[in-house]
Amino acid sequence: LALARRTLPDAVPVVPCPLDLPGAIGRFFDAARPRALVVVETELWPEMLHQAEKRGVPAALVNARLSDGSFRGYHRVRRLLEPLLSPLTIVLARSPSDGERFSALGVTPSAIRVTGNIKYDLEPDAAALPWAEAVQAAAGDRPVVVAGSTMEGEEEIVLDAVSKCAAAGRPIFLILAPRHPERFDTVADLVLERSLGLIRRSTGSAPDAATEVFLVDTIGELARAYQLAHIAFIGGSLAPTGGHNPLEPAVWGVPVLSGPHVHNFREVYDEMTEAGGARLVADGAELRVAAAVWLADPGLARAAGEAGRNVVERNRGATRRTVDALLGLLET
Repeated sequence: LALARRTLPDAVPVVPCPLDLPGAIGRFFDAARPRALVVVETELWPEMLHQAEKRGVPAALVNARLSDGSFRGYHRVRRLLEPLLSPLTIVLARSPSDGERFSALGVTPSAIRVTGNIKYDLEPDAAALPWAEAVQAAAGDRPVVVAGSTMEGEEEIVLDAVSKCAAAGRPIFLILAPRHPERFDTVADLVLERSLGLIRRSTGSAPDAATEVFLVDTIGELARAYQLAHIAFIGGSLAPTGGHNPLEPAVWGVPVLSGPHVHNFREVYDEMTEAGGARLVADGAELRVAAAVWLADPGLARAAGEAGRNVVERNRGATRRTVDALLGLLET
């Protein structure tokens, strides 16, 4: 909510979504009087869709996705889902397989269009990163590794890898960005327990040659931090939470390592791994081996990063196709 308000300070009102109850949703529609309802991916709230249909408001599902697991579960209760999905005027699917799954659940095929994944339309954030030069100077000859959106249990794996690399005479400079702010202090303690040199971004202190871990304990800087990386590790993937967006480093031409649990971005990872821009590892041991290969051969790492960036470039255009479809919906 805060991010939306910062991004669109004067353009549109930004309010929390009301609870999916008849009274709250009804008052929301009465106040907003929307010309269309647009929901994203799988945010299918029954009362909101019902009220849209009741009031003649066209409803669009954009960047629509259904994983294999979700589809299997939904298909078993297909008859119960039909009233939920029937108000959808149009479904803009990320891929042909997503479109086929929605059709199998009862959405009218003529209402389904494959427009692509809008996440590929990510652009590098050109805003200056205040600590970029300080990090590069502190890193010196050490390669920079960014571990982003890490979850509980993953920081230990990454920090142990840093310690073992240093012990083997291959020191690295780690930029570590945990996913959840409430864990910043806990992660800082994990670094100190390993006697690694730590600087926290929130303190404003500049890293130096003794710094081994730069902890990004702030919000909104991770996507730009990837531009400093030789390689990136995307968290939420060794922990079984489904992974996070590998396109944020790929758009900078940075090769990506992730654990096996990437079902939230399965199609993206499938394409990136096939192209050579990403590698999936099973555990900490495989993570160290895969990282060592790229760190030992910068040319190989650069080629992998370019392969990932090419995946981004050839999949662009979904946002334009989505907007065109929505404008057409408003004109009907």
